[in-house]
Amino acid sequence: NNKNATTKQPLTKEEVNRLKVILVMSLFTIVFWAGFEQAGGLMNIYTQQYTDPMIGGFEVPAAWFQSLNPFFIITLAPVLAVLWVKLGKREP
Repeated sequence: NNKNATTKQPLTKEEVNRLKVILVMSLFTIVFWAGFEQAGGLMNIYTQQYTDPMIGGFEVPAAWFQSLNPFFIITLAPVLAVLWVKLGKREP
């Protein structure tokens, strides 16, 4: 009874569970990126039609909402970097 590389063995319960996790994570990833990529088109249309763009007496153009993601990345990156270093010191 010589087993070679072409012999298929059934998956263990742990392997099946890992495949299930990969499938669920893949589905969430696909949904996330599908929504994220809508930011350039449909989100502008939605913002223009369904939000109140007035802040005080100033009307914020719908296209400016595209700048929110880069704005938060640039402003919060240093804060999170400092937090990361401080929390890293607490790690055993």
